[in-house]
Amino acid sequence: RGRHFEQALESFERARALAAEVAPARLAAAGLGIGRVHLEAGDPARAVEPLEAARRQGIEAGAAELAGIELALARALELSGASMAGAR
Repeated sequence: RGRHFEQALESFERARALAAEVAPARLAAAGLGIGRVHLEAGDPARAVEPLEAARRQGIEAGAAELAGIELALARALELSGASMAGAR
């Protein structure tokens, strides 16, 4: 293998590792945003699924926003008549 190929491969591996670290946090943020939109639109039942997904991704990412995600999910579940225990 040539030197340029090895450098390109190393660069690709670093980029892939970085994407794996960043993706869960971005997915958590996206799910939180979608869930909040549904909550604000008065549709808590539709907010639950994206908020649960955001919670899972947030836990995986160690997201700082996890407390906000948990709060929004609890609110959505409360408004839709479900419970946190039943959602897990």
